Amino acid sequence: MSKKAKRRAYQKKMKEREKQFDMRFNLEKLPKYNGLYDRNLRHHFENRRIQSHLANLGLIDSEGRVVNLDKAKGKVSIILQEFKNAERAEELRMKEEAEMRRRVQKKRHETLERGRRAERLLKIKDDRRIRLEILEAARGVVEVPNVETNAEREFKRFQQTKLRRSMAGGQGGSMYGTMNDASDLI
Repeated sequence: MSKKAKRRAYQKKMKEREKQFDMRFNLEKLPKYNGLYDRNLRHHFENRRIQSHLANLGLIDSEGRVVNLDKAKGKVSIILQEFKNAERAEELRMKEEAEMRRRVQKKRHETLERGRRAERLLKIKDDRRIRLEILEAARGVVEVPNVETNAEREFKRFQQTKLRRSMAGGQGGSMYGTMNDASDLI
């Protein structure tokens, strides 16, 4: 046989081989590969660090057996649902706590603001009283002013409220006796 004949026979043979080669992979599905079941990787997965990592991921159990995720889907979904419910409950609790803190802060702020207003009002009244005394002194009306401190003012208010309470509840027997009118105090 000549070189050309040999070459043609070789090319013919190669074309027949090519015709037998099928590149349509969609006709057959490739089998799924799971490295945890691979015999050649067994030595790799026997390492304690690798096993603890796989256990943390939930791919193997505490005894080193492979967990079938398809069979455990129900359990996993229940656990995930419980996590979601716990997260929702925690979020709701945090919102309620934040709302309660906001209300307490608002109440404190309102109380402080009321105290500031009362303080300003007292200062304005004191300033007005002093201004009137200065005007009276400038007009020629000289009078020794009765200067009372805030403590004295508060003490008088306390005594007046105490007096009112004792008068309102005076019908019953108290340890101080009964008071019919204000003249009993003198």
